[in-house]
Amino acid sequence: MSDPAAATAVTVIFALVLVHAVVRAVVAFGWVDRVSNLVHAVMAVVMLAMPWSWYAVFPVAAQIAFFTAATFWYLYLALFRPSVAAAPATDHHRHPAVLVYHAVMMLAMVWMAVAMTPVAAASGMDDMGGMSMGHGVDSMPMTGSADWALVITWAFGLLFVVAALWFLVAALRRAITATRLSGHAGIVILDTLATALMAAGMACSLLLLMT
Repeated sequence: MSDPAAATAVTVIFALVLVHAVVRAVVAFGWVDRVSNLVHAVMAVVMLAMPWSWYAVFPVAAQIAFFTAATFWYLYLALFRPSVAAAPATDHHRHPAVLVYHAVMMLAMVWMAVAMTPVAAASGMDDMGGMSMGHGVDSMPMTGSADWALVITWAFGLLFVVAALWFLVAALRRAITATRLSGHAGIVILDTLATALMAAGMACSLLLLMT
């Protein structure tokens, strides 16, 4: 990411997401909820590091394995435990579509890890100007000029723009209609806001890298 301001913004966003996920892992609605928060905490650590040189400490193979497993876990929950609490965005958003959304987010993490490998660069994916992550990983571009790669990256980015707006509206609507903003209701609102923030961070990471 060549723009230091954008890189800093992404890092701040995911630092906030990380804090929320860790706290929610402690104050969980059940073991699935706790694991889901920890999964998003790992994702936040990877994403806040991605614009900087020390992102290289995270092995690509480990990222692919972890986030692939997380993708299939959320799909399993969507199919067989569709009403389970799996933060962020729990309670009134207990719906298989939300679990599928979490699976798509994990799949986006897999895509970014794969696209930034030297193998991707050797395959001609390092020709797009402005796609380098900057600060030590300029030789590992996000994606390339291939049409299919552009479609995938833009599709993920636009999806997260829509998701950020949807969850933000949902959080505001919940806050307006709630009788109080503490306790369980407050947790749900914060979960939804964290989900909106996370989606915004993902959108920034994907779309800003293509400019």
